[in-house]
Amino acid sequence: MELNQYPSAIATAAQTVNNLDFDISRARRQIAKFENRADAEVATNQDLRNDAARKAERFQILENNADYQKLLDDLAELTHQKATAMSELEKARNGFSAAKIEARAAIAQQIAALECAEFIGI
Repeated sequence: MELNQYPSAIATAAQTVNNLDFDISRARRQIAKFENRADAEVATNQDLRNDAARKAERFQILENNADYQKLLDDLAELTHQKATAMSELEKARNGFSAAKIEARAAIAQQIAALECAEFIGI
């Protein structure tokens, strides 16, 4: 990749991470809605006499909710995708840093060659 292409690649990778952050946030909000509904259902159930029974009922409600389970799977996948995207972003940033160092080294060599040629009198 050319030195001038890195900023665009870094911006694209950063935007991918931002989009995944948004999707993760949205999934977490939806998960919280399901959990709040389950909590409300458990709270209004007069048959549940103790905390252990309420926790077990809440667990069963959420365990049997296919949409909730899918959201949990989606969240896990999005989290994995974000980790991969973060690694791509770091790779682009590190590549840019390495390319800048190489460009500076090439410039320094050219300057040194010119100074040497001037010193010799060429």
